[in-house]
Amino acid sequence: MKEYFTIQYQNWKLNWKKILIKLLIYIIGVFLFGMGIALYLNTRVGASHIDITNFAFIAILKGLNSNGSLSDLTSYATVLLIFYLCMLTVIVSLRATSAIINYKATHNKQIVISAVVNTILDLIPTFVWAYFVKLSELYIPVEKIGQINDTLIQTWIFIAGFLLYCFGITLTVFANLLFGPYNGLSYELHNLTKWNYKLCRVIVDFALMIVGIILILATTKFDWTTKEHWFSLYFGFGTIFMTFIAGPVIGTMLVWVKKVIKI
Repeated sequence: MKEYFTIQYQNWKLNWKKILIKLLIYIIGVFLFGMGIALYLNTRVGASHIDITNFAFIAILKGLNSNGSLSDLTSYATVLLIFYLCMLTVIVSLRATSAIINYKATHNKQIVISAVVNTILDLIPTFVWAYFVKLSELYIPVEKIGQINDTLIQTWIFIAGFLLYCFGITLTVFANLLFGPYNGLSYELHNLTKWNYKLCRVIVDFALMIVGIILILATTKFDWTTKEHWFSLYFGFGTIFMTFIAGPVIGTMLVWVKKVIKI
């Protein structure tokens, strides 16, 4: 373990300028990620794959109005944090499996130590990312966006939020510092299976969406009419767009960012 931290210290000492630049890029990425979510959060053209599940949790915990809408969105960040912690447990399983396989092949203890350290560091974005959305709501009029009746305007707001979200995620992945629960799932699946990164992100996005759908369909707290209203409000083209398009868009953006930003 001492050898691992010595190597890391030397790396920081030699490359501290590059690391600071990456940290700045990472912070900008998280900021844009939160702003993007705040923009599309209440557009009524379909919640994202993550929000489908997050809204399902909120619905079960806080209840729904008669028209299927969420009765309370104030707990959004807190419930998202819980969801992120659930993601982190899956990440730990994938990372541990990958570390064990690589250790058996190389007998390099650094692999195991790195996996443990990265898991501890992942707690930082797990607790911070969820509340960046809440921070963005200070200057993004989420409630007013939800009151817009023009579907075309809401669609354009959704697209703007989607692009900001994708670009923010792209910057955090490019910075290669703290992947966080969402990025970590795609990365660890890619690392373990060696499948194409874009494919792994689509698989993860689809799986995250399915969890929410199952939660709403399985709960006995609401009747079927209320559930249908919930789906009509939150499951739309935006959901499909985020689930199957976000991964390829982020992958494409990442290629271009690597070409433009040389560190």
